[in-house]
Amino acid sequence: MQEDERQRVARELHDDISQRLSRIEILCARAEQNDGQKLSSIRAEVQSLNTDVREISHRLHPAILNDLGLSAALKALVEDFHEKEGMPATWSEVGSPEKLPQSASTALYRICQEALRNVRKHAGETHVKVTLESEDDNVRMRIRDFGIGFDQDTEYPTRGLGLISMEERARIAGGTFSISSSLGNGTTIDVFVPVKEHE
Repeated sequence: MQEDERQRVARELHDDISQRLSRIEILCARAEQNDGQKLSSIRAEVQSLNTDVREISHRLHPAILNDLGLSAALKALVEDFHEKEGMPATWSEVGSPEKLPQSASTALYRICQEALRNVRKHAGETHVKVTLESEDDNVRMRIRDFGIGFDQDTEYPTRGLGLISMEERARIAGGTFSISSSLGNGTTIDVFVPVKEHE
């Protein structure tokens, strides 16, 4: 239900507000000939706001997940992380999870999204690798970074809602979630989702 609501809000942001902002931006561009300096400043603000609205819409529910599937969505997520954070980020895929339903795809996407957010916040400047493997009746996603890591014995219980959210999403998808980390050796997240559970 929460994902359905996210999708509805994202659609409204994209189809209504973002399009209206685009029209205002076009009108400002046309009117710049009369009062260029003021309207140029206004158009720049509208353009920035339009970009922000599109990013909010994408974070709420990425259209690429519905349109092109999980693999393309994860690849775009990794490439976007690399571009915005300036860190090396690698995507690889073995097989193709054709039978995975939307609910499980969304769970895997959200887990990867949260994992990359944690890399940005906690890992320091590092290289991150995201791998999606499909074999027999299982799909496995691995997110590995080579950052500072953390001591699981002392820090794991206090890592906050991010890890709890990832574990819960994996559980709801009928899968399992595991994390391995140690100080100075980075962090690895593995998520397994059995395809046959969704057939």
